[in-house]
Amino acid sequence: MKKIIETDVGPIHVELIDLPDRNAKQLNVYHSPNGEVGFFLIFPSNLASNIEKAAIDLIESNIPLEEDSDITSRVDGCLMAHTMKKIRFEKKLVFGQPSIALLSSSEVVND
Repeated sequence: MKKIIETDVGPIHVELIDLPDRNAKQLNVYHSPNGEVGFFLIFPSNLASNIEKAAIDLIESNIPLEEDSDITSRVDGCLMAHTMKKIRFEKKLVFGQPSIALLSSSEVVND
């Protein structure tokens, strides 16, 4: 289930996933303002009511999150927490505008 949670730093887009085979729930945050990295939290189902609060606390702590790091020790009650790698987009500079040449029937060459 995708949703938006409100934090002191603004709205954050998250996704909550049920993991019934592991008796757990996972919360994915794709972009966090502190460090510009995403992270996920996995909580046991019996503590899953705390998962959004834990994500909000982590975001509002203003402690920078390093990419690709284990942050389990920073989140009380979770089974596992980890940051993701930063998503990087390659910038390419393109000059000019594409154009389409329309040929009249007298200009078409048939081989």
